[in-house]
Amino acid sequence: MTAALESITPDEAVLLTACEQTIAEGMESFKSVGRALVEIRDSRLYRATHATFEDYCRERWNWSRRRAYQLRHGFQCRLVVALHQ
Repeated sequence: MTAALESITPDEAVLLTACEQTIAEGMESFKSVGRALVEIRDSRLYRATHATFEDYCRERWNWSRRRAYQLRHGFQCRLVVALHQ
């Protein structure tokens, strides 16, 4: 069952626009972080200070292995989707 649509006030419309802008900016930042992680891992740029990419992410950014790979894979998935559009 689909919920009924409701109108929003002008103030709410302004707030919605601001929130959506924040989301859009965050998506760009997300892509930039993912792109940087791919480059760091694929080029092994961490090797002067860390033995592994996972160690680098944990010690430099306090990210678990899972979180680092989520960010990295998120960027790679966006590339695949963009190629198929």
